[in-house]
Amino acid sequence: MRSRMARNDNKNVSICIYCGSSNLTREHLYGKWSRRYSLLKTDRVRHIIGRPASDQSINSSQVYTITSDKPGSKRSKQIKIVCRSCNGGFLKKIVDDAIPVIRPMIHGYWGNPDIDNLKKLSNWMIMFTISNEYLDPSTVVIPQEERYRFRKENSSNENWMIAIGNCIPMDGSEPSVHRSMYYENDKGENEYFQITVAAFGNIIFTTLYASITSYNDLELKNYFKDTVKNMGFSLISPFEDDRLIRPHRSHFEHDVHSIMDEFSMRLQAYQHRVARQI
Repeated sequence: MRSRMARNDNKNVSICIYCGSSNLTREHLYGKWSRRYSLLKTDRVRHIIGRPASDQSINSSQVYTITSDKPGSKRSKQIKIVCRSCNGGFLKKIVDDAIPVIRPMIHGYWGNPDIDNLKKLSNWMIMFTISNEYLDPSTVVIPQEERYRFRKENSSNENWMIAIGNCIPMDGSEPSVHRSMYYENDKGENEYFQITVAAFGNIIFTTLYASITSYNDLELKNYFKDTVKNMGFSLISPFEDDRLIRPHRSHFEHDVHSIMDEFSMRLQAYQHRVARQI
């Protein structure tokens, strides 16, 4: 299992990542609606890229690079990757649909969302994940055809797994960690996937994207499912229970880093299992 740094063919974004048109505009990563509901105020926003010192292991020591250090709230973070039509069209609808669901949750009130509301929440987290990848374009692994599909269908599918948990905010920095990886399948081809872990108010969420092409991909998803449940998350996509059960365990916002390390360790075990099968 290796960290992947060069999957994306479109490192310098000049066209919309969803439809391919020009006339790009800036999209808010979290949504400007959320600024008024920020639990804590921060003076500066930092974006830090951490890469393994060795491409041979996702558990090797990290090399960190600060790509931006600007004044302002993290909730105001913008990225220029979408056109005006997509930004004001289907992306706006995803945000508008998710706000009534996510707003109480970022303040600690989960309620009892039904399957329709969980789908709206999942869509927002997929949108966040796709945009968040482009903060470091060299690590983008979600393929163009998936972004086309998401624009058309506005829904999760069998390639996604999404889970949420309780978060205790500390300094309001709301860190997010994205890690793109690949492994060689039994045909000698690279299979790409990504994991994102992010804190947002009183929730912490994680997403997995892995294209289902083989039994090994299904096993990868089983590893992910077991990990999120063991770490105190509730799976919301695919949703497999009669109702959403809020976990008893809570994480501090900076636990996103240790959570990602836990995923890495389990994925190393997955790698060894795949090697034995091959």
